[in-house]
Amino acid sequence: MKARFHFLLYTLLLGFLLVQVFQMNTTPVVNALPPRPTAVPSPVHTKLDGGFLELQIEGSVVAGIWTVVQWQDALGDWHEVTGWQGTLDEGYTKTWWVGPEDLGTGPFRWEIQLDEAVLATSEEFSLPAQPGERQLVTVLID
Repeated sequence: MKARFHFLLYTLLLGFLLVQVFQMNTTPVVNALPPRPTAVPSPVHTKLDGGFLELQIEGSVVAGIWTVVQWQDALGDWHEVTGWQGTLDEGYTKTWWVGPEDLGTGPFRWEIQLDEAVLATSEEFSLPAQPGERQLVTVLID
């Protein structure tokens, strides 16, 4: 009985070892990565594609002036244009680049602020209509 038990134990051990050796020699199954969406390149714009919106301040210019471009909705309410806000550049001007998708749109206006108080507001205007065009808006501060 003891010999029979040892024979059975050795047979199981040998079978286990053969299974292990077989698994080592087989090529592992490689699961492919899930398909990825095809990237669609976004259009590349250059300064030549769009236009420029320029503010020229005249009159009593003081340090700390803040400029904001606003757009008017269909109800007549004015909203700040995200990203078109900032202090004056050299020479009492402020210039923003206008992307080709926005050329000719409007109405817009400039609002000139100091410590959140409105100093002046420009007349309504549309953005430049053609690539390379510069829309100059002059605002007088008393």
